[in-house]
Amino acid sequence: MTNYRSPTILLLIGGVALALGAAMWFLNGENILAWALLIIAVPPIFEGAASRQAAQIGGMVYGRYTDEVERLAYRPLGALLRCCYLLCFAAMAVILGRAGYNISPDNIWTVVIIIGPIVLYIAWAGTSYWKSINLVARQERWSGKS
Repeated sequence: MTNYRSPTILLLIGGVALALGAAMWFLNGENILAWALLIIAVPPIFEGAASRQAAQIGGMVYGRYTDEVERLAYRPLGALLRCCYLLCFAAMAVILGRAGYNISPDNIWTVVIIIGPIVLYIAWAGTSYWKSINLVARQERWSGKS
């Protein structure tokens, strides 16, 4: 059984939404439900991957197993908040693109609308996970590798 206190649940949700969205796209063509499922799939996959990567780095720094670091440092509420943030910007980009606005790479607003929020998300997730891992390391009295 998948533990909700693990990023595996995010990867599972994202994978199921991605598979359903792709299946709907291939079966029914491009429709609003397929787009919605594909948009919903992206944030949990990003968040699950960011959590896994942070746990791997924390495991290397503190000489612990990745699973242990992941289990102790993962915060579901923060992950949900970051997923909602990413979902809002992904939906906004798709809606603007579908409404006929030019958000192609030659337009400067692409950076503001798409790339800017992703860079902010990466910085937010990275600092959040690093703070969480450091807090766990202090509580568990882990020492860094020499």
